[in-house]
Amino acid sequence: MSNIKINLIILTISKKPSIGIYDFEQNNLIEIVLLNGQLSETLPIEFKKIHQKYSIKKIAFVNGPGSFMAIKIGYIFLRTFVIVHDEVELFGIDGFYFNKNSPIKAINNLWFVKNNNLSIEVKEYNSSIIEDSDFILPDLFIETDFSKNIEPIYILNAV
Repeated sequence: MSNIKINLIILTISKKPSIGIYDFEQNNLIEIVLLNGQLSETLPIEFKKIHQKYSIKKIAFVNGPGSFMAIKIGYIFLRTFVIVHDEVELFGIDGFYFNKNSPIKAINNLWFVKNNNLSIEVKEYNSSIIEDSDFILPDLFIETDFSKNIEPIYILNAV
């Protein structure tokens, strides 16, 4: 493990899951690692490489809404990591942060939407008039944007 300190943002609910690596002092994005393949297989492999190369200080991850499986894999993996490495802080944030508050696909014609009062609900849309928007890692790791509440955001019952 290196002395180079970093923060991470883990984006698991995207069609292209990724890890953003941020400089600890400057908080700027220095590298993006794409998680190609099954998330449950690629997340631990890529995380191990990052952990061997850097000293991880803070991790923010998408705790919902979106793919139940992606949320669970991310939560369980990261929660376990911070239990073993108790010097690492873990933060949660909803997926709307990464897609300009656009609807997030739930199932069939159902979409998660974030209202003006910041509540999240499910709405039905015809999928021909609405598309999945891209999830983009931010240029900066802004800790005040994240929450210490890391519990997964489950809106729908599991199918």
